[in-house]
Amino acid sequence: MSRFTEFNVFHAKTRIPNIDSVGSINEFDTKYFDKSFLSKFHLDKVRATEMEKMMDNTSPRTKNKSQKDIITYATHECHRNWSQQMCSKMMMTFAEQLPTVELLANWERSIKRLVPKNWRKKFHQSFQSYMDDTKELYLEQMHELGVKSIVSSDFDWKNFEESHFKFYGRTINRPKYLHNRRKLATKYFHSHKLIKNIFLQAHSLLPDFICEIEKYREMGFLESNQFFEDVEADIKNEASAIKNSYYTNIVSLVTTKKYVKDIPSHLLPGFLQRASKLMIFQIISNLMNSMKHTLDVLDNWLCRPLFKFHLKCENHDLFIIPEKHEFFSRFHVLLDKIAHSGLFFIPLESYIESKADNEFISAILPEWYMQESYERLDATLKRLWESLDTYIMELRKKFAVIFNAEMRKEIAVFVDGDHNFKSCVDKLEEYNKYIQEIDDLAENEYLTIGQIYLGDAKMQLKEYARMTREHIIQELLKRNRKFNQKICHAFEEVQERILNIPNKTKELLELGEFLTYATSTFMEDMREKINTTLFKMVSFIDISTLSVDDIELNKETVNWISKIKPIFDQSSSMYEQKKFELEEQLQNKIVNLNNQIDSTFSKQVLFYLSK
Repeated sequence: MSRFTEFNVFHAKTRIPNIDSVGSINEFDTKYFDKSFLSKFHLDKVRATEMEKMMDNTSPRTKNKSQKDIITYATHECHRNWSQQMCSKMMMTFAEQLPTVELLANWERSIKRLVPKNWRKKFHQSFQSYMDDTKELYLEQMHELGVKSIVSSDFDWKNFEESHFKFYGRTINRPKYLHNRRKLATKYFHSHKLIKNIFLQAHSLLPDFICEIEKYREMGFLESNQFFEDVEADIKNEASAIKNSYYTNIVSLVTTKKYVKDIPSHLLPGFLQRASKLMIFQIISNLMNSMKHTLDVLDNWLCRPLFKFHLKCENHDLFIIPEKHEFFSRFHVLLDKIAHSGLFFIPLESYIESKADNEFISAILPEWYMQESYERLDATLKRLWESLDTYIMELRKKFAVIFNAEMRKEIAVFVDGDHNFKSCVDKLEEYNKYIQEIDDLAENEYLTIGQIYLGDAKMQLKEYARMTREHIIQELLKRNRKFNQKICHAFEEVQERILNIPNKTKELLELGEFLTYATSTFMEDMREKINTTLFKMVSFIDISTLSVDDIELNKETVNWISKIKPIFDQSSSMYEQKKFELEEQLQNKIVNLNNQIDSTFSKQVLFYLSK
């Protein structure tokens, strides 16, 4: 179907037919219209009469029909099978599934235009992240609004009910209450001006807190002794202010007769006794608030004071000064100082020439409150000290081999044992690394509780490490010294033997064999040993400073290589000379022996022939 055909079909029924145009009003002749009799003809009365007749006929019928409908109308009751809670739950489920309109595009553009364009480009990722968060928040709020518009939230009218005694004059018992209050006031004087002044001057003259330790935060890292001395001085000053200001003012009111002249004389001692207790209660409340404030400050990491600790390494142990038990006990003493700031007040009844039951009254805090304060203080201090313990345990574990007595004994056993030179040098390198790690430690370490000064501990740890290192070096030097002395002694023995030329052939032959051994095997062994001692000497130069005796001994040991050569030459020459002499002696002996044999043989021949 073409588009034109569709247009004709669609508009066939909706097209308005052409209507003849309305004639112009100017076509009517006004004068003629005025003269016409129809101009004065009205149908209002006729129409009204017809309407009345029609209503008279219709009204009774309609009334009767309505009455019949009312009589025949049957009411129907609706029985629910589901509980109200179930229905509310299902409505909430369906409401949660409803779609939510997201942030409109024009709203999003308006929000983006609030941020300069160059900032949007420069911080594109952050800006887009904020926009996504905004869209998500908008979607959550709109979804919540839609759900609440469908399912009403729980509403409890009891929260808006006014109690009978909440506002002035709400009950009929108020006049009776006022009458009883007046009777109590005339008997117990609760509204007496002295009582009021005890309350008022407690607020105006008593300090807010006995000690304000948060002010010490601004002073930086404090030595613990100085901190506790300053705080105890503050507590002492405030305690004296309580007595010299608040207590003195109350006493001056009691001694002024106009404040107590309206009290009957037989009731005055009891009244002042209760006033004394009320005054003491105000002081106790102030002390309790001060103690609570102190504990709150210690719990608050933003305003609690910071302490300076010193790390020490003494008596083969690594520890903190002040030590844990000392630090905790000083804080316990601090709480005790606060608790005992209200001791020894003279009762008020003693100032009116009346015998008091007690010579002194004291503002003593309850034991249960002190116990709770101690427990809270211990918990807070343990939590603060935990970082110190962790740090010290790490240092102890790391450097125990340096300062621990048992570890040092193991090192001594290792040094005294039969270990080769390389193992000992490796042990020295290990201690060199420890010394480097100690040097790398900062002078001050900062934790949640304060600052730890490591300077003294670093010096002592390095001293322990140097002592152990020096012990190993001295033991190595001692071994090397013995080793060099053995080499020199061996050369000296060879020198003594090869220069002592024997006169006997057998011994000379043995000497010749020894010379052969000395110039070959012995010299090779000595060269290896001298190379070893040269290597050790170079290592000693890197790790320590050699003494003059050690240098001379090493020089003497090395010089034996060149020193022994002329001795060998001299010995060889002497050996050859002695060998030649012995050979000549042997030849002479052979000649003499031959001569003797010939002579003897001739004699024997002659003797035989003579027979």
